[in-house]
Parts: sequence; C-alpha cells; structure tokens
Amino acid sequence: MKLLSKTLNDFQIIALDGPFGRINDFYFDDTEMKVTHAEIRCGSILKKMYKPIPIKYIQYIDLANKEVIMNLLKHYIEHSPNTESLTSLPSDIFERHWERYYSNRSGSSALNYIGPLGPRPKMEAMKSSEEVHSLKYLNGFNVEDTDGIIGKSDGSIVNWETFQISSLIFKKGTFFLTKKKKIGIEWIRNINWNEKYISIETNRSHTNTLSKFCKTDCESTLTYPIEVNYNGIAHIPANLRKISPK
Repeated sequence: MKLLSKTLNDFQIIALDGPFGRINDFYFDDTEMKVTHAEIRCGSILKKMYKPIPIKYIQYIDLANKEVIMNLLKHYIEHSPNTESLTSLPSDIFERHWERYYSNRSGSSALNYIGPLGPRPKMEAMKSSEEVHSLKYLNGFNVEDTDGIIGKSDGSIVNWETFQISSLIFKKGTFFLTKKKKIGIEWIRNINWNEKYISIETNRSHTNTLSKFCKTDCESTLTYPIEVNYNGIAHIPANLRKISPK
C-alpha cells in the first residue's frame, strides 16, 4: 500500500514501548520501506514527558529488532530540529539502553528499563516465562490501541510485556471492555486469532460477569471481536482500551 502525503496522518505510530523509551509520531512508507518522519521521546534522551494519544495504524515495525530501533533513533537525531536537546547525547546511548532492556530476560524485570515515566516498578518474575516469551515478536501488523500504564483489577501494576501475535499486538494486563468491566490477565498462556475474533487463554479464573465476552470456557479463554479492513489491517473495537495514566 502506497502512503501518499495527504494520508500520512492515518498511519502514524504513537507512544510505542521499546528498549529506548517511546517512539512518537513516526511514519513508515511501505513502498519505499523506510521511515519518512520520526519523533522519539525517551526519558534519558530528550527528557520530555509524553502525552498518551491513541495509536492509529502501525505497519511493519518490529520493536524487538535492535537494528530497526537504532536506525529509527539515528534517523531522528539526524533530522531533529531540536538539536540543542541532543548535544549531550552519549555516543553509546543505543548500546546502553539495549543492555538495560535485555539485562534480565528470565523474568518481568527485563522490562524495567528507564522510560519517560522513570524506572518501571519491579515485578515478580512471571510463571512459565519461557512459554510466555515464546509468544513474542512474531511478524505482522499491530492493532489500534491507547497508551498508558497497564494495571490489574486490584490496582497493582503488571508487566509491560508486549506480545505481537500473528497480525496483532497485545500488552499483558487489564483491559477496559466497558466503563464498568475490566479483565485482569495474570499471564498469557496462548493467543489465537482469525478474521472474527481473538482468543486469549490465561492461567486464571474469571468471574461470571465476564461470561458474555468469552468464546467457550471463561476459566481459560477470553475472546475479543476484531475488525479486518480491506487491506488486512486488524484493529480492536474502540471500547477495548487499556488504562491510561491520570
């Protein structure tokens, strides 16, 4: 799909988590296979706070790929109009962020890198972390989403683990289904999707009040309907949102 100048705003990427902080407002031309514009806000690079904004569409970006992230950051630095904020940027900034991000892949603390909100709170290591991590970083599209701190129904914060499954991306945690209903996901055992629904299997039981959102057994499976448009970009309905910071 060719992205024309007048339609670039329909394909912006906003506030993605990654080892270097958050990537805000960058545009990817899949005809040229390159980023046409990028703005990256990371706590230790630009020292700017972020404002949560809904993601529109995301295409062909693999945040687990070190080379991709480094190229995006370098692209930003080379084209940044705000050069003063980059004058003290350490030459090894990319490597240091990458090492911090992947310093402990055995548990959720691996995701406790320094971002625009400061250090992530330390988490308990996830059960069956190898099984969970095996679901990560598959190729495909991402989905429409909102940025924000992900919390469980009891108010505690859960891991910012990101799962890109087939053509969809999910963050483990609590989701808004309506203004009054939330689903807390301790950890994800399995995720499947097709053109009609997304099935998320977890290791915890869910209350009967969530039964209408389940495909079959509410104790093991949650199913979210999705829409797939003509060009294959899938997105979650607008009422399925994550908890945003106040």
